[in-house]
Amino acid sequence: MQILKTAQLEGHKASIYALAQGAEPHLIYTGGGDNLIVEWNLAEHANSRLILKMPERVFALRYLKDQNLLLAGSYLGEIYLIDPEQGQQVHVLKHHHQMVFDMAPIPGQDAFIVLAGDGSFSVWSLKDYSLIHAHKVGHFKLRSVDFHPNAQEMVIGSEDGLIRVFDLTDFREKQKLEGHFKGFSVNSVKYIQGGKQLISGSRDAYLVLWDVDKDYAFQKGFQPHIYAIYSIVQSPDGQLLASGSRDKTVKIWNAETLELLETIKGADMEGHTKSVNNILWSDFKDQLITTGDDRTVKVWQIDPLT
Repeated sequence: MQILKTAQLEGHKASIYALAQGAEPHLIYTGGGDNLIVEWNLAEHANSRLILKMPERVFALRYLKDQNLLLAGSYLGEIYLIDPEQGQQVHVLKHHHQMVFDMAPIPGQDAFIVLAGDGSFSVWSLKDYSLIHAHKVGHFKLRSVDFHPNAQEMVIGSEDGLIRVFDLTDFREKQKLEGHFKGFSVNSVKYIQGGKQLISGSRDAYLVLWDVDKDYAFQKGFQPHIYAIYSIVQSPDGQLLASGSRDKTVKIWNAETLELLETIKGADMEGHTKSVNNILWSDFKDQLITTGDDRTVKVWQIDPLT
């Protein structure tokens, strides 16, 4: 495997927490502790654009293509709807009282979900942005969400170390998955292998694999990182996985076997010098985007054939 860093994008003045695919494959958005939302052009690395300076820190971003709107989740729990082309705030949704950790459109529904630090998630209409449903899960942060590609269910990773399975038709909690250390936040959940498996990463530094076809049975858990795992993403072709951690590394995995293929780290590979907070596998030339506390956005070209 050959890994080449093709660009290092700089401009943020504080830690970067949020990273999202943009309106076009070559565009990405970032946000963080400096309250800035920035658009980066992966085709022209020198070309960046400040979209908006927010009134508070940004912890989550999600672009809604059909609406041409960028969702920004804030430290205080508000969701800002932004026109990325005009760089203007269109609307603010208020319901949560603590930071927003994750947001995503719900497949097959004209709605999107918001996960927050107040232990609840909310569901909002994509037609008029009204609140459709609010669900209190507990007194702990809800960190990550993913949707089964073929079934009407979703999984949510939370601060108490559990993963919960919910029915998407009525948002009823169906099951709790115990496999990570209790009290260690599950920061990332991802369905893989066409929904046959679920992989999760936690503050316990473990990756855990679950057999979805066998009622989410625990398959295996192992500790590939030294500190918290914050993000897990899959390559566009489904062949590779990447995990990003507070230990400053990004690890590349065979998605089918979970064989470790490469670790991006250290000065020799021009890796991150501080926590890797978020990663994205872009549709643009299958490039891997990583970012974190060192305030940089790094762009990687990965050739698995070498």
